[in-house]
Amino acid sequence: MLRGIKLLKLYAWENIFRTRVEMTRKKEMTSLRAFAVYTSISIFMNTAIPIAAVLITFVGHVSFFKEADFSPSVAFASLSLFHILVTPLFLLSSVVRSTVKALVSVQKLSEFLSSAEIREEQCAPREPAPQGQVSKYQALVVNRKRPAREDCRGLTGPLQSLAPNADGDADNCCVQIIGGFFTWTPDGIPTLSNITIRIPRGQLTMIVGQVGCGKSSLLLATLGEMQKISGAVFWNSSLPDSETGEDPRYKCLLYPCPAFSRKRGPVAYASQKPWLLNATVEENITFESPFNKQRYKMVIEACSLQPDIDILPHGDQTQIGERGINLSGGQRQRISVARALYQHTNVVFLDDPFSALDVHLSDHLMQAGILELLRDDKRTVVLVTHKLQYLPHADWIIAMKDGTIQREGTLKDFQRSECQLFEHWKTLMNRQDQELEKETVMERKATEPPQGLPRAMSSRDGLLQDEEEEEEEAAESEEEDNLSSVLHQRAKIPWRACAKYLSSAGILLLSLLVFSQLLKHMVLVAIDYWLAKWTDSALTLNPMARNCSLSQECSLDRTVYAMVFTVLCSLGIVLCLVTSVTVEWTGLKVAKRLHRSLLNQIILAPMRFFETTPLGSILNRFSSDCNTIDQHIPSTLECLSRSTLLCVSALAVISYVTPVFLVALLPLAVVCYFIQKYFRVASRDLQQLDDTTQLPLLSHFAETVEGLTTIRAFRYQIHPRGWCGARVTGHDIQFSRLHLGRLRTHAFQPLLRPQGSDSSSQISAGKAFTSRGPALRLSFIEPNTMLRIFRVPQRPDLNLLVHSTNIY
Repeated sequence: MLRGIKLLKLYAWENIFRTRVEMTRKKEMTSLRAFAVYTSISIFMNTAIPIAAVLITFVGHVSFFKEADFSPSVAFASLSLFHILVTPLFLLSSVVRSTVKALVSVQKLSEFLSSAEIREEQCAPREPAPQGQVSKYQALVVNRKRPAREDCRGLTGPLQSLAPNADGDADNCCVQIIGGFFTWTPDGIPTLSNITIRIPRGQLTMIVGQVGCGKSSLLLATLGEMQKISGAVFWNSSLPDSETGEDPRYKCLLYPCPAFSRKRGPVAYASQKPWLLNATVEENITFESPFNKQRYKMVIEACSLQPDIDILPHGDQTQIGERGINLSGGQRQRISVARALYQHTNVVFLDDPFSALDVHLSDHLMQAGILELLRDDKRTVVLVTHKLQYLPHADWIIAMKDGTIQREGTLKDFQRSECQLFEHWKTLMNRQDQELEKETVMERKATEPPQGLPRAMSSRDGLLQDEEEEEEEAAESEEEDNLSSVLHQRAKIPWRACAKYLSSAGILLLSLLVFSQLLKHMVLVAIDYWLAKWTDSALTLNPMARNCSLSQECSLDRTVYAMVFTVLCSLGIVLCLVTSVTVEWTGLKVAKRLHRSLLNQIILAPMRFFETTPLGSILNRFSSDCNTIDQHIPSTLECLSRSTLLCVSALAVISYVTPVFLVALLPLAVVCYFIQKYFRVASRDLQQLDDTTQLPLLSHFAETVEGLTTIRAFRYQIHPRGWCGARVTGHDIQFSRLHLGRLRTHAFQPLLRPQGSDSSSQISAGKAFTSRGPALRLSFIEPNTMLRIFRVPQRPDLNLLVHSTNIY
């Protein structure tokens, strides 16, 4: 859809394609709902299991052991052990989720790596072939799961009689197809049927025919891009012996037809739809070939590119953008043809190079480029064209009709044997010549300047120069203002983005989320407070309980405390379930609304947006960022809210029990504020660096896939691998820097952990306390509760705050 966005807007198909995308999104939302259910269950179990374990243990301890010690030293020491369960349960759920994702990814990669691919057939053991028999090049789809249907034995039957012989065809023929049937899909109907042609070596061959008759498919079949059902393709090998790896002393024994080889050399291919790199004009033309200034100028002149290069901001060093968005259709076509002309290959395939050019540019390209630069160098040129006025220049003509070869030969052969077809061509050529004369006269009239125009232009040039200088100064000042605003925004929390995310959930759902979280943490604080009061009463009543007269009162008091504790714990478990379901429900609703809003913004964006924005950036918004909003932010939001409320409740309880803590709270809060302030800026910058290095990688993949035919034709597969490796390395560096932030937690934990917060110290310290105040204070400085506020912002900063710019 994004590649054809211009056609989509011209035909006003926005609503149609938006509906199709939304239908696909509905299927994805079904999977997200299942994921939300499992995530909510995981969150519920992580928070409810410790509460249930405390409830069962303490109530059972008091119920079954009447004389058991239930002092604060025993209760809160046991409570600290239950708190240890929280982190392993959380890590266990994360590990299980990551393991499932890894298995799914490995399965998808295995299916992709085991899929069919196009490769050259490896022949059977190389034995001297009988005289008159040749080895064949066969491009086919190799399925690694199933053996190939054909082996590499010599040609037999009718194909053997049609094979090229060493006496005549070997020196004059470059490519020969014998009895070829080609298709695009393994089980599809043949697109090309009964193809038997020859392409002369060192000559100009033209392929003509009606629209859709299979001219472009014939070129792709020759290059091995189509699946061959039957037949054979012979290539006149242009590779030196050093590249083929064959000993020239035995070449005559291995190949009775020495010029013909099963390995095709590089072919300079210019496709009907131009494929360009996101690089400079010069890099697109040279295409990793050594730079030759004289040849480069000849190619530029032959393709009439010099006037276009002169108007570019940096000449031929101008970045043309992704898919050549900064160039017109004719400019892209001529650069693609210039790449084919510049290459030092013996074979050149040009697929309708005149389709985006006017008459004069087409004539100049034909004369200076194809006839002078290519044919005079004795290079084999195969030209697919609808310009029949160029047929007299052809050395060999192949006429196609409905996916078959109608006839091949010289123009005189068509004149003698295909009189009706030749007369039809002649009529079309006369009509094209008349159109050329009309266009020439109209352009000549349009180029005549009116009287007095030079003087007006000179005065206007002076005004334009002054305006350009003013615009440059304004642009420089605007860049400085933008830089200062960016630096200011980096240090601020994007509250607007947070409000946009939360408001997408709706007032009712958001109120339910906040109320359930507050109520849950109030109940959790009440559980700890009631437990402290219970243990304090048990400590007070224990000496009296040994007196028989007060045993019934003690038993009644224990029953009341146990019942209230059971109600509080049960309510806490129910609220844990409510909050986990509410959080995931909120995440689903927000994800649905934000995706719809993003889709509407992209669909209704002007064409200028698509011309200046890389395709990889748009795809990254719909893939990586939407995945973060769909799966990661809901759980992160729950963790952030839970940790914030735990911290607030912990500070409140500790301050209530130990007021002297308020003296140390102020400097601690200042230190934590500055740590979080600088960490937030650094984490956002690292995330943006990660996105910046990821975009070129995605753009490179999209660019490579789009130009695979051209890359394979040039035999340049190794170059995209090198480009991809460089981009992956750059992305890995930023990815590693990003995830080094996790070490920040472990580095600051020894500084932020209070004395006695370790589990072993906590247990021993808990046994030393004899009142509820110190024990209750100790339970709230446990690292799994209070210090969680120092650990959690790592994920919200990276997932919620960093991606804030992607919500709009």
